[in-house]
Amino acid sequence: MAEVFKINDIEYECEFKLSNPDDQEISFTKSALRGMTLVDNVFDPFMSGSVSIANPYDFIENDYFIRGDGRDEFLIKFKPKESKAIDKKNDKFDHTFIIVGDSDDVNPIVRSENIKTFSLVSKNSIPFTDTSPYAKTYSGKVGAILKEIFKEVLGEDKVDEDNWEDGDFEVGEYTPPATFRYIDTIQELMRSYYAKDDEIHVKGFIRFDKETDKFRLDLLSKIYADNEKNTIEAFGLGDLVTDLGFENENNPPSGPPVGEYIGNLKNLGYSTPLYSWTSDYFINSLVFGYDRILGQNKIRKIKFDDIKEKWKKKFVDPFKASGKVKPFAIKNKTTDKRFKRFSYPYNVDNSVKMVEAETHNALTFYNLQVSFSNIGNTVRQAGKFIDIFSPKKNGPKLKSDQKILGRWYVTEVRHIFFADLYTNQVFCTKTYIGPKANFKEDVE
Repeated sequence: MAEVFKINDIEYECEFKLSNPDDQEISFTKSALRGMTLVDNVFDPFMSGSVSIANPYDFIENDYFIRGDGRDEFLIKFKPKESKAIDKKNDKFDHTFIIVGDSDDVNPIVRSENIKTFSLVSKNSIPFTDTSPYAKTYSGKVGAILKEIFKEVLGEDKVDEDNWEDGDFEVGEYTPPATFRYIDTIQELMRSYYAKDDEIHVKGFIRFDKETDKFRLDLLSKIYADNEKNTIEAFGLGDLVTDLGFENENNPPSGPPVGEYIGNLKNLGYSTPLYSWTSDYFINSLVFGYDRILGQNKIRKIKFDDIKEKWKKKFVDPFKASGKVKPFAIKNKTTDKRFKRFSYPYNVDNSVKMVEAETHNALTFYNLQVSFSNIGNTVRQAGKFIDIFSPKKNGPKLKSDQKILGRWYVTEVRHIFFADLYTNQVFCTKTYIGPKANFKEDVE
């Protein structure tokens, strides 16, 4: 049963409950939680986190027998009692986790100040740690095999068939090694997954959609193409002012909601992909593979300039500012001379498509980065976009605006509780810079 507690001076309905199949359960009040961090990451379809609970005189162990076999469930639910969000349906957090580890912070003198910390993973992830059936063989498109595995493990009602991309790479027969768990099989298959979107090959991402309560597999390029409808929030950079103006040429288009109390960012951290990244990822590629028709080994060269031009059409051109935005993928003087070598156990044509898809991923995620903390909001989730804009009328034109202002893809959201405070830590990436940014790539 949810109880009402004040968090950030707002009333939240909260429920925190530990339970197991032996009909044992303990409910905790919000004040019993000394700290909690819940992590939603675009590279992992399953949430994780940790929760620290006041454990005076070891009362948890005295009243509850921790099984430790993956059946100890921790339910976490919280939502504003009166939501002001436009998307009220998703203005809540409701997830069941499994305890996979615990530790004790013991006061050596006062037993009443003991704290227990549980390590948590999503309940949905536990069945995937089971060993794959011995000698089970899959065939067909990799995405279709992944869909079959998710249905086999979680049930058909947990897979969104309408939003699941089967991809284009097809395997004749695939038998997971005898020691592989389901999660190992998924990771192995995702390495070879690619799909064609117009003239480029891209990777896909499996994620949990809390709106439908199902898993889906989306192409990264289509996520970026639909950035407008997937932008959930906008933030003004700096202190809010009464003399508003949005004429900064680097601002994204208006439209996404701006929170009354949480819509400004006084500070953030941002970084640029420097020499170490560009030297490792923004380079040419050599792909080694076997040509079954000719019966010989082949080498294919993929030029960075060709990849960049294709990538730009799908991952930069969908974004807008006052003018045409520019891709941020700067070569250095070694780019044309350096080659990264790839060799896969597939024919050379499939290998080339895999490398193209991986390179598009590298250009997208090893790019501009930003992170910031803000008052907590349950609507925020990884896999969506946010806008950062300058609200100052006739404000100074800063070089940093060309990088910071614009639309960002959210790669991770952390829901963090400490005492009566609830904050989000948000991590994002961006592929472009402002329309008037001026730099030369052909300098020595």
